[in-house]
Amino acid sequence: MVILVYMRGVNMRIEIDNNYIEYTEEDDCLFIDMIEVSTKRQGIGSELVNKVFTIANENSLNVELCIVEQDDETSKSDLYEFYTSLGFEYNNEIGGDFMIW
Repeated sequence: MVILVYMRGVNMRIEIDNNYIEYTEEDDCLFIDMIEVSTKRQGIGSELVNKVFTIANENSLNVELCIVEQDDETSKSDLYEFYTSLGFEYNNEIGGDFMIW
């Protein structure tokens, strides 16, 4: 089951079964706060991010995030590889581990 929510200016969440992505709208972008996927490398994380991309496209918004390791199973380099495969690039205006799509 997919639950899709978009409400301007509020923390938002998309759920697929027991997996979810949380994001907020900030200025002219959607900022991904958290992705929680119970089974990695099954396409669920990509599906969740792509749903945020759909909302961003419908509202002419960018998508941004900061790479942060959440557990011992996934390294920053794994996260970088995942996000770049979805079209994210480092946000050179901000620096650090911030990425933009």
